[in-house]
Amino acid sequence: MIALVRIALSRPYTFIVLALLILIIGPLVALRSVCPHTQRRAKVTGAFSRGGELPESPAPA
Repeated sequence: MIALVRIALSRPYTFIVLALLILIIGPLVALRSVCPHTQRRAKVTGAFSRGGELPESPAPA
């Protein structure tokens, strides 16, 4: 591992090539990832309703 670091530090173009690879591969990975909008989400609307009451019930007069 230390030998790889020494080779990378001795050759200045190593960092340029690595930066170019990150710039090229980064968007490709982002495009292949799963879009969060296509996943099914759990319905949590029932958790916030009170039992026995209607949401728009009139207040007692």
